[in-house]
Amino acid sequence: MTKEIVPAPSPLRREADLADLAGAAYAGFRLRTTLEIIGDGEAAGPIGLWSLLQLPHGGDLLVPTYGRTIPKVYFGAVRPEDLTVSDRLVRWRMRAEGEHKIGLRAASVTGRAGYLHPIGCGLWDLVVRSFSVDPSGEYVDVPASAPDDLGYAFQACNVASGPRPLQRRWSTTPRRSGKGPAGRGARTSRRSGLPGKRGGPSGRIARKLLGKED
Repeated sequence: MTKEIVPAPSPLRREADLADLAGAAYAGFRLRTTLEIIGDGEAAGPIGLWSLLQLPHGGDLLVPTYGRTIPKVYFGAVRPEDLTVSDRLVRWRMRAEGEHKIGLRAASVTGRAGYLHPIGCGLWDLVVRSFSVDPSGEYVDVPASAPDDLGYAFQACNVASGPRPLQRRWSTTPRRSGKGPAGRGARTSRRSGLPGKRGGPSGRIARKLLGKED
């Protein structure tokens, strides 16, 4: 397995309507991961390459979709009031105690997801990840209770059961069998120091990149 990390410029650098974001800091990188099977690849069986990102507990996950889609609950009891599904967006308030995981199918996700969380003093962090999705691919990361329920290209996990609560979210590649390399690319960008008030920079950026609804 090899990983290549390079800087990524701001996706908003040419957006004139967001040129006034004074005080907002940006950092971004591109990650390309390649996994090569050596030897008898068929004997190894299908694999799915994860792209995992861990974030602080207590924020909102924002996942744009092509249409209204109900997430699959892998485990845990996700509270109805924490999960909002609209025609173009899934929003999960990740504040509950315990452990919970949801998944979204490849046919419904757009290849972009964000996480908005407070950092104190009225400021917010917005982390946006872009990833490739193949709706025709066979995604093999399945719920333990439904091993034949394939096709989930994006998952998110709320973990608040230990000394350090966190969020995990990841995208996967379609399964790969046989020899040769399998690769995936992802781009992650972060905006820090964003005022979180309605109509402020955090909301404006989230609407531009994620279609966030107020």
